Amino acid sequence: MVSRLVTHVNIRDLDFVFVKFMSMSIIPMVAMMACSFPVPNALAQNTDNAAMRIAIEKSLPYLSRESDSWMAERGCVSCHRVSFMIWSHNDAKHRGFEIDDTHLQATINWALTSMLAERDEFGGADTISQMLLGRAPESSWRAKPPRHFKSVDPFEALFEILLDRQRNDGSWPPEGQLSTPAEISTGWALLALNSFGDSSRNPAEILDPQKHLTDELAAQLDRIEQRIPVAIASGRAYLAGVDIHPTNEGLLLRLLRTSTDEPDSRERLLAQLFSRQNPDGGWSNRFDQVESDAYATGQMLYALSRLEALIDRNVVDRGIRFLTQHQQDNGSWQVPATRIRDGPRNESLDEIFSYWGTAWATIGLLHSLPMQD
Repeated sequence: MVSRLVTHVNIRDLDFVFVKFMSMSIIPMVAMMACSFPVPNALAQNTDNAAMRIAIEKSLPYLSRESDSWMAERGCVSCHRVSFMIWSHNDAKHRGFEIDDTHLQATINWALTSMLAERDEFGGADTISQMLLGRAPESSWRAKPPRHFKSVDPFEALFEILLDRQRNDGSWPPEGQLSTPAEISTGWALLALNSFGDSSRNPAEILDPQKHLTDELAAQLDRIEQRIPVAIASGRAYLAGVDIHPTNEGLLLRLLRTSTDEPDSRERLLAQLFSRQNPDGGWSNRFDQVESDAYATGQMLYALSRLEALIDRNVVDRGIRFLTQHQQDNGSWQVPATRIRDGPRNESLDEIFSYWGTAWATIGLLHSLPMQD
């Protein structure tokens, strides 16, 4: 049923249903705000860009197909399946890849409708953070609707939900199949919140609150803007009181959390991450694992794309080559669950973690590509 919705529904009909849902929802309508993702410059200067593009073109259909299957069988946005599909395809479209835009928009609409309808029950901080970090600047929901005087941005509601999910100690809890501590979920939540006011992620034109917002909507926007710095400060205080999680993800999240006015911490964390690169060019997420995996390597390339000024290009090129040389024929990268979490081998979990690894590999490669004119 869900599969038919995603692949055959008229996108205009689904847009009308979503607008109707938004107009009747209990969530507040809010104005257009910054809702794109970072646009880093190219990291890979000497790597075969053609090989990267071939790998991405192979992985995107896999991510889309498996996301559709998850929607049809499970009917939920959680466990990072649908949110990762949206993130990877938005990034790919922004970097010049041919994407089925009707299908992508239908998937976004389905995900937002599900998430907002189950506001207090769906997923968790990880899924919300991925939706926010992977949102696209050209979303139709940021445009002023015909015959309406104000814009509606459902991603504003996701920021509010993420704020509501923060615990009293400043952390965000993990979700789903993840067995990581709250430090990891908190790190991703802070990155998502930081994207709210990032000027590089704002659309070119912002509505004038005096012209386009009612007093109630303006007050709601002010509340979100006021809450985010408080939430970030609380989250940073929480992380300052806990040790770095002994995984590659824990290190890179702590690196991304450091401010530019903490050069010593940045250099130390970056040196640790560089020292963990394996001879084959990849990284392993767990410190007790010696084999590289796409999950850790893709995350690492994404993280380095946000810190370009600090990067040894050879490190990036070797990571890219690991990914392009270890992709499966079906477009995926295989990542056993035991590479990421404790516990016995489980084939159903292996499939889930391989999807996550494929998504991270795709996102990491996309952010390492030079932007097309």
